[in-house]
Amino acid sequence: MPDQPPLIFYTKPGCHLCEEGHPVVETVARRFGLAVLVVDILGDEELVARHGERIPVVTFGGEELSFGRVSAKRLERDLERRLRRSPGG
Repeated sequence: MPDQPPLIFYTKPGCHLCEEGHPVVETVARRFGLAVLVVDILGDEELVARHGERIPVVTFGGEELSFGRVSAKRLERDLERRLRRSPGG
């Protein structure tokens, strides 16, 4: 499998859905051999404006895969679909 972009997990401190979702994202990423990049939105005004209270958000290759309560089953399904579409995937 060619190098793949990481799953990006947008979060902020004190977010209970983020705390619940982060281990789910890490587990799914391992199954697919992907890295996870955790981004605290509070460090970037543009990200705060974009995501606000609508977090956590999980993206892959610029495409939003999940927000709010992260479902492993749904994330896996969406990643499989996305990886089938990517060149060489």
